[in-house]
Amino acid sequence: MDKAFIKGLRLLEALALSEQPRGVTDLAAELKLTKSNVHRLLTTLQTHGYVRQIPPHSTYELTTKIWELGNHVIRRMDLVK
Repeated sequence: MDKAFIKGLRLLEALALSEQPRGVTDLAAELKLTKSNVHRLLTTLQTHGYVRQIPPHSTYELTTKIWELGNHVIRRMDLVK
């Protein structure tokens, strides 16, 4: 099992369930990861368009990219089974 990938998925889930943008320290505490690990994951997700950084407090939130991917999956599914 790819531990880094699992950490990234847990981070995405935490952001998806958040009511507001989250900071590195807050996410690290919730996920029981180091701040440097969370920062690296967020940087990677930001580079690929999954999260964006909200200035001036350096908090992060999801972009619509996850929603767009979900819509592609839903369009391919036969939901009337």
